[in-house]
Formats: sequence, C-alpha cells, structure tokens
Amino acid sequence: MSAVEQLDDRVYRVEMPFDGGLVNSYLLDTPRRTVIDTGTAVVPEQSLLPALRRLGWRPESVSLILNTHGHPDHGGGNSALRAATAAAVWLHADDCDLGDPGVVVERFADHPYRLLGEVGSAAHVAAAASLRQAIGQGFRVDETLTEHTSFDLGEGVHLAVLHVPGHTSGSCAFLLRDSLLFSGDAVSGCGSHTPSLPLYEDAAAYRASLERLVDLEPTTLALGHRYRWPGGAPTAVRRGADVAATVRASLDAWEAIDAAVAETLLDDPGIGLAPLVRRVVLATARALDNPQRADGGYPFGSVLTVAAHAGALRGTAPAA
Repeated sequence: MSAVEQLDDRVYRVEMPFDGGLVNSYLLDTPRRTVIDTGTAVVPEQSLLPALRRLGWRPESVSLILNTHGHPDHGGGNSALRAATAAAVWLHADDCDLGDPGVVVERFADHPYRLLGEVGSAAHVAAAASLRQAIGQGFRVDETLTEHTSFDLGEGVHLAVLHVPGHTSGSCAFLLRDSLLFSGDAVSGCGSHTPSLPLYEDAAAYRASLERLVDLEPTTLALGHRYRWPGGAPTAVRRGADVAATVRASLDAWEAIDAAVAETLLDDPGIGLAPLVRRVVLATARALDNPQRADGGYPFGSVLTVAAHAGALRGTAPAA
C-alpha cells in the first residue's frame, strides 16, 4: 500500500512503488483538486486511487492532472487516472511526444544502447521491456503548460509554472503560494539509486535550471524521488536550509561529472561512450557516494548524462 503524508493543510504526498523504485505524487486539496504526477501505468489502480479514497476524495472531484515532465514513471498513469477522474492532463509541449510508447523506448532504451554499441544486449532488451511496462498504452495530453501558465485553484490559492528544462526538455516545476516548490526531477541531487548519476539530457540546461532555483528560495522542496545528497537522509521533501543545500548538492554533482568528463576527454579525445561512462563513474564515486556495481553494468542515469556532458564538450554526439 502506498504511504500518504500530509505536508500542510492543503498538500499530501503519496509515495508510490513501481518496478525499480519509488515515485511521489502530490495531491492539492483545493476547490480545484489537483494531482501532480501519476506514476507508471499501473500506479493509479495500485496506489494513487486507493490513496484518494483513504483521504475521502471521490475520484471525480479531481479537476487537474499536472505532470512535472513526460517520463513514464511520472506520466505513465495519466490515462488510467484520467479515465477514473475525467480530469484534464497538462504537460509542457516539449514533452508531449513522451506519451507515445515508441518514442519512449527509442529515446531511453534504443538510443543510449546505440551510443554504447550494445543494441540487442540483455541490458538493452530489459530496459526496453521495463519502459514498455511503465508507459503501458501511452497517454494523450489535453492542455500544454508554458512558463506563463498559472492556475487559480480557488480560495486564493495559486500555482505558478516554471519551465526548468534539462532533465527533459519539457521539465516544469510548480510553485504553490510562493513557498512550496514541486520540482519533479529538475533537482536530482546525486541521483536516486545507489549507485547512480543524476539523469538529464541537456547538461547546460539542467545547470541553468538549478541556478534559477537557487535564486527562487522556496521554503519547502517536494521532489519526485528520494534523491541522495551529502547533507542527510534521502527524503522526498526538504525544508528550510535543506532546500538550498539540496539544490547546491545538485550543482556540485553536475560540476563533479563535468570535470570528470572533461579530464577524461583531455586524456583520451577519441574515447568511446562505454569506457567514458565507466571512467566517469569511477572518478565521481567519492563525490556522489557511489559504490561500483557488482555486475559491472552502467549505474542508472549515467549513460545519457555522461553523453550530454561529452556532447557539449566535444560539440558533437559522443563516439559509440
């Protein structure tokens, strides 16, 4: 059963298990009841709808479904929750293609394993299968978010949208009452798994988004996952001074990865992506508190993240 935590008088966090981890949905108890992120395809039936019932919410009372981004562990449950609630699904236009299962598999399984020269490997097949399960039949988007979108949720409660690309091109954060920020995966610390690297597709955009959030100074940060950081336990919600410390830790992780990629490329300009990833993971192990994988595989988030840094530094896509 999913865990439900009340964050304040208006907000609940639902921690929802899925194959491979935990993801958080946030419920806003306002006149326009709102759900932020829906998990994978099976999550609404297994976790999210039961959580609504435990809170005494009728599914049809939900007015809005907002996605921080289009990854299948955040939007895979959109179709199931829409069917149960009739609420409209909102997502940034740059991520709308991630409602297509074929696009998801190509972008997050076929593409990285093509870069590695490992198409058809057992790891590639497993990654594709996991993504297909997470996204299910896919989803469609009813309305698109932009930087200038804002929601009047009733009773003087407002939710502002911030476009914070990097993790994905359409990543958004939602600011409630100028103090509580739902950041999705735009703030990824040292990564969500052990071992892992923070996952992002555009290194420069991810850093710029973090720097923007440093200046924002929310008092509460509601993350998409339990991101690791050197300052304390990997909880999903950070408050007070821990908010700025978490964003700073994310920037420090970015710097460590970028320095390791740059140093490796300087030492071996023609290195392929597979050995580059392994060297970067080893070089950043202490800074990111990452033990080596016993099976010698690639830590979660490492392939696309290292490729993003390498592509920016080389000015081209990395060699296979």
